[in-house]
Amino acid sequence: MPDTIRREPPIMHPLQIRLRFPGNRSRRRGVQSGAIASCGGEDAGIKVGADSYQYTTASWAPFAAALASARGVLADDAAIQEAADTAARKLSEAQALLVKSIPVKLAAEQSCAGPNVKMKVSVVNDSDLRVTVVLKTLFGTKTFNDLDPGATRFNPFNAQSQNIAKGTVDAEVTATVDGKSVTQHQTLLYPSHSC
Repeated sequence: MPDTIRREPPIMHPLQIRLRFPGNRSRRRGVQSGAIASCGGEDAGIKVGADSYQYTTASWAPFAAALASARGVLADDAAIQEAADTAARKLSEAQALLVKSIPVKLAAEQSCAGPNVKMKVSVVNDSDLRVTVVLKTLFGTKTFNDLDPGATRFNPFNAQSQNIAKGTVDAEVTATVDGKSVTQHQTLLYPSHSC
């Protein structure tokens, strides 16, 4: 009967991975491989491509690489148990280091307020968490505290200039994830504008 797999990392389950050796011999060995129920992916608690958006790019990349490596070992008829154990260990370590992303959408709209450029920056909380967002621009800083899931906020920044060059809006997003305060950073590019 398959283990019950929770989706939230880090989780450690003793799993059965089948290794096939030359001569059609096979054996099973229980290993610790986190939320991955099968390195073949059919029963995986986390699916490449389907769930990657839920985690930060920086933490997902090594996990995906470890998963690909583990699948390669399982597909290798010449693989030895030591290679399988090493692949499972690296997969478990990468899975434990996955960081859940906090999806917040940023947008900038430029217009003219009299002779000067005005830039309205909007924030949409696409996560299921309450977040705090700090916007930082060349024209000022704005903090949105306790932004509810699905909520939208915006702030107009007055450039006090008739022309602005292309630049960036930096956003610092903080939320409580699995009982811990997590801060992530996003950057929004905006074009030059003249009034």
